[in-house]
Amino acid sequence: MYGNHDTRFFVYWRANKKGCFNLLCEGFVPYKPSNYIPGHKLDPISQIDGKQSVLALQISKDSQTGDWWLNAVTNGAEPIGHWPKSLFTSLADSASIFQWGGAVSFYPNQKSPPMGSGRYPREGYGKAAYLRNVQLISDVGSISPTSAERFEDQTYCYQFDDDVEETLLLLVFFSI
Repeated sequence: MYGNHDTRFFVYWRANKKGCFNLLCEGFVPYKPSNYIPGHKLDPISQIDGKQSVLALQISKDSQTGDWWLNAVTNGAEPIGHWPKSLFTSLADSASIFQWGGAVSFYPNQKSPPMGSGRYPREGYGKAAYLRNVQLISDVGSISPTSAERFEDQTYCYQFDDDVEETLLLLVFFSI
């Protein structure tokens, strides 16, 4: 999509047989100003056995407008943008599932690039890329998940390992 191997922050939406990445079409509405612009390079990124970078994200429904907001919450709440409620008629009242993940892309007949750090999950923190504290907080403040459904479509290439801690915060390592 970008012609390079940079790690990028991206958003995607899909509804009513339509979908779009980042700001390539109407849909996701960026908040200005924001330090996180969909499609832009993430910098700094974590270094294997070195400094680790964190990007904490939160998606929440605005109870007044019905829009779904994406916020960076690493150092307090910073709005990134929102998906208008008009995009998701089925999400007018609630969401039945939520998904987090990553993706790689490449041209046909090319080798698939690494996802995350390119290191296997068993190598753990400081080596393998991970998601942590994946939560859904209801409008009354209850936290979920107590469990998570696993989806892997190319296990010969990409691996996934999960560890649900006692606090019910999901820690997911993924890599090639």
